[in-house]
Amino acid sequence: MFALVSGELAPSIAFCLLNPDALLFVILIGTLQVFGQISVYYVIANFKQHIYPLISTTRKIVTILVSILAFSHRLNVAQWLSLALVFSGMGFELYDEVSSQERHRKARRMKRDKG
Repeated sequence: MFALVSGELAPSIAFCLLNPDALLFVILIGTLQVFGQISVYYVIANFKQHIYPLISTTRKIVTILVSILAFSHRLNVAQWLSLALVFSGMGFELYDEVSSQERHRKARRMKRDKG
């Protein structure tokens, strides 16, 4: 809709007609976005809602680390500390989730054993 209002729709269509590979990439990106949204819905529907941000953040951080290693980027101390801080936060969140589930299981067992 924005492309139509801003007058960019016709040039975009013309570009895709002149460059069929671009249209293929647009279709591929759209298809991958649909699968991504289905995956997000699946994770939220089958797990707790805060698991998706954990998965998403992990994916982003791993992508950054792979990029650092693959392209030999240099990071300063503050950047390494920031990465460590993010991983520590994710680790704590995972630990908290696991220990919370264990506390709930123990509480249910105690309640069942009393009753």
